[in-house]
Amino acid sequence: MQHRFALRIAFAALCLAGVGPARAVAQSSVSLGVYGGVYSPLGRDPSLGSVGSSVERNNSFAGGARLTYWGPSIFGLEAVAGLTPASVRLAGAPVNGTRNQDILTAGLKLMAGLGPSVSPVGFHAGIGPAFLRRGTDAFSESGSISRLGVVTGAGVRVPIASRLHLRLDAEDYIYGGKLGDESRTWNDLILSTGLSLQLGGR
Repeated sequence: MQHRFALRIAFAALCLAGVGPARAVAQSSVSLGVYGGVYSPLGRDPSLGSVGSSVERNNSFAGGARLTYWGPSIFGLEAVAGLTPASVRLAGAPVNGTRNQDILTAGLKLMAGLGPSVSPVGFHAGIGPAFLRRGTDAFSESGSISRLGVVTGAGVRVPIASRLHLRLDAEDYIYGGKLGDESRTWNDLILSTGLSLQLGGR
């Protein structure tokens, strides 16, 4: 249900961007950006029945980079990748402790931009395939684990110089699979602030 709800929200945002008052773009452009923010897993915590404990997925720092291409219309593509320690705490286990999972997140999003002609501020939304890799799997003894999923997101871009922009973004990485003893759809939210440098175009 969470998966379908997120897809509907992203689709609605893309449709809104497509029909809204968009500022004309004379040519395509490419931007490179970096970001830092908070990684926040959503939903109830998984459990490890083998040791009678639950695994608390904690908020952690996240950082990464983006490469964004905007075409001559309101649509574009964005490649994003980031890292987060994604710490977890084993509650109820014989030895309680905090571990880092070292999660790599990556996605390729179809973007739609909405920029009212009366304001230099731009809004954007995107959706696309995602890849997540846990370098240290705290939920089993198998080491690393990888998952394919979907990333949806939206944000705002504020100019602070001729080719430099401040970006505020919210992205939800949605994927399925088993963590601990539970197999279901998982949501990992990343709230970030970053800088984006326009390399070419208008």
